[in-house]
Amino acid sequence: MNTKSQNLEAAMRFVRDEIANDFPSQHLLLFLTVANNEGITMPQLEEELGIQQGVVSRSVKKLSLYMREPTAQELNDGLVEKKKAGHDLLRVEPDLYNRKVHAVYLTKRGKDILNRFIECVYGE
Repeated sequence: MNTKSQNLEAAMRFVRDEIANDFPSQHLLLFLTVANNEGITMPQLEEELGIQQGVVSRSVKKLSLYMREPTAQELNDGLVEKKKAGHDLLRVEPDLYNRKVHAVYLTKRGKDILNRFIECVYGE
């Protein structure tokens, strides 16, 4: 295996160890797209990645600090925990020019993860 392949393998291992063992590649792509275009809006992410609005919204929520209260039915059925936390890699704020649109940025943790991911990719 060549060095580039080894570095990429190390980077993916890092993502799985630091974020989640089952971290989807689509989430990694969205995370890296935001890292490359901080302040990108949700509609721009949809266009850039070629995925539907609902998929972008759910993915961003999972990559955010996202906390939600489960429904009473979910709690009664034992389907979910009391609260569900996200990965705290992204944060969402209203766009500066159009308050109805949301812009996406990296959190401090997201920036730290990005820097360490880049170190793995480039073998630094």
